[in-house]
Amino acid sequence: MSNTAALALVVASLSAGFAGYIYASKWAHEVAIQIVTGTALTAPLPMSWRWRLLYGRWVYLPVSISAFLALIAGVNIRIAALTNDQGTRLAAYFVAAAGALIAVSWLAYGSIEFLHLRNVLRQAEAD
Repeated sequence: MSNTAALALVVASLSAGFAGYIYASKWAHEVAIQIVTGTALTAPLPMSWRWRLLYGRWVYLPVSISAFLALIAGVNIRIAALTNDQGTRLAAYFVAAAGALIAVSWLAYGSIEFLHLRNVLRQAEAD
């Protein structure tokens, strides 16, 4: 693989990973607000819908973005193996390491936030 093509692929995967991360972060924040406040836009949400949001959307978000970032990490490891230029190889390994680290962070964050949101819903049901 030529160094230019490898570098272009690294930049493309970095852009895709960053865009996916930003979109998922925004969506996760909006879902968490809906779960906590019990409203979507201005309409109130019944408790059953809040639980569905938690299990249907919240669980999906960290798992899917982590899988996407892990895929980007794997692609960059493969790019690094196919290129001859040391700088391009280093950039590919850096993007791979960042993708893997962020994927693990999302799983940890998602787990902690899931437990928090579940406690919020349990408390709301008790009140």
